[in-house]
Amino acid sequence: CEALFAVVVGGVADAGIDPALIEDVVMGKEPVLVNNEPVGYVTSAYFGHSVGHPIAYAWLPAQYATKGSNVSIAYFDKLVSAEVANDPLFDAEMTRLKS
Repeated sequence: CEALFAVVVGGVADAGIDPALIEDVVMGKEPVLVNNEPVGYVTSAYFGHSVGHPIAYAWLPAQYATKGSNVSIAYFDKLVSAEVANDPLFDAEMTRLKS
C-alpha cells in the first residue's frame, strides 16, 4: 500500500533557517531512495517558511512511511537527506511568528 507523506528535507525542523537548506528545495518528480534503492517519488515540494525547512510530499510504500524514517532524494547529481514527518507541518507553538 502506498500513500502520500510529508518529507522534511534536511531533517526535523528547528527554530532557525539555515541558508544552505534553501539550496536543497527539490522540484518534484525526483526519486525517493532507501538504502540507495528507489522506493517512491516526490510529488511536490516547496520551502516551508513556517517551519524553516524545505518540504517535499512523496509517494512512499507504507513500510518506509513511519515518522522519523530517514530517506534520500536524488536531486540532480547529489543525494539530499530527508526525514518522514507527520502532516500537516506547521509551527504549532508559533515560535517562528514575527511581528
